[in-house]
Formats: sequence, C-alpha cells, structure tokens
Amino acid sequence: MAPLVSYDIYDNDIQEFERLVASSYRQGSRGALSDSTRDAGCRYLPEATLVEFFKDEERLKRILRRLFPNPDNPRLSSAILDRIREGEYRKVFAILLLIRRGPAIKYFTEDPELRDAKLPFDNPQRFPDQAYDPEFFDEFRKHQWMFCVEALRYRDFVKLSADQILPYKIEKTLPPGVSSKAFVIKVDSEYNELYSSSKRVCENSFLLLCMPLTKLRSRRTSIGTLSC
Repeated sequence: MAPLVSYDIYDNDIQEFERLVASSYRQGSRGALSDSTRDAGCRYLPEATLVEFFKDEERLKRILRRLFPNPDNPRLSSAILDRIREGEYRKVFAILLLIRRGPAIKYFTEDPELRDAKLPFDNPQRFPDQAYDPEFFDEFRKHQWMFCVEALRYRDFVKLSADQILPYKIEKTLPPGVSSKAFVIKVDSEYNELYSSSKRVCENSFLLLCMPLTKLRSRRTSIGTLSC
C-alpha cells in the first residue's frame, strides 16, 4: 500500500461526523470484567445513528470527493459509495474517518475479508501493508470496538474478547457473594433481545451475575430478569 493521500481533516462534513460520534455515543460495559475504571471509556455508537448519517448520499459524495480529489479510476468513488451505502463497508469507513485515514477505504474494499461482516479485525497480516504507517492497525483495532456492539440475547455460552463492549450500563453494584459479583443493569432498548414471560419485569432492567468457572479459568456471566 502506498502512503495515504493527505486530506483536509477539518472539512465541514468530516468534522460533522466527528461531532456526531462525540455527541451520540452511549455508555457500555465490559461484562464480567466490569468495574468503574474499565467502563469509564467504554462507549459505542448505535448502528442506527451511523446508518442515518451515511443515508445522506450527497454528503457521502462530498466526503469521498475530499478523500479522492483526482482518483486514478473515475469510477472509484462511485463504487466505494455504493458499498458504503449498502452497508458492506459502512462501519469500516466510519472507523477510518475517525482515525483520520479515510483514503484507506479503497484498499479495504478490495478485500472481502475486511468488510463489516468480518469485524472485529484481529489479524494484522490481513491488514493493508503498514510499511508507511506502523500504527495503523493498532489505531484501527482500538477504535473498532465502539462499532462492534451486538444485540443481547440468551445463549448457552459465548466467549467474548476482553475488549468487547456490551450495550448496557451498570445501575447498581450489589453485595458480592463468596465467589461471585452481582449488578443491576440497564440494557439499551435498541439492543435488547432478552425476554421474559413475566409481565412484572422491569423494562430493560436485569440482574447480572458473574461467577468463576474454575476449569476454564474464566468467568461465567448470567443475566436474569428483574421484577419491579
């Protein structure tokens, strides 16, 4: 990959995107690893907000013209626009804008293993050549998590990265047990696919229990409904 073309990071549309992220993020959690220190910077951007921003085709065209003022291929911006608008590279493009490496989107769209559906990325060998920018992968990896939030649903066992952001806030820390931690949590309604047959369950409020699994040398997290 050749050095990225420099562009005006203070362009109105690009600045508008950065302001959107700063004003629209929501507080999340690290799950079983939660504590006030780790969760302080645990923020995510709702996918609906991202979809709404990039739905403005004229704005997206202006951003791409800023990134590619004189493209080698006149159809390049049009092809990239379609893939962002259709959602194939929407999150990837958002991350690149946020870390101010927007022009790299053309290299990502050349590799189907680097599309949104493959996030989060954890293999630097699949990443575009970093010879000219050795901090590129680390910057991308650090910022990708705020765009990788998934809906909460009941599942038997899921192994999550320690960096995974979960869409809930800890409302209250309950007295701990001998080997467990307990919290009252408030789940983001846009990501809440948990359910209960009880009609007296507090909407989006749940009891979270974190217990050690000795054999796995890990922790197990269970979510239960919370009665009003």
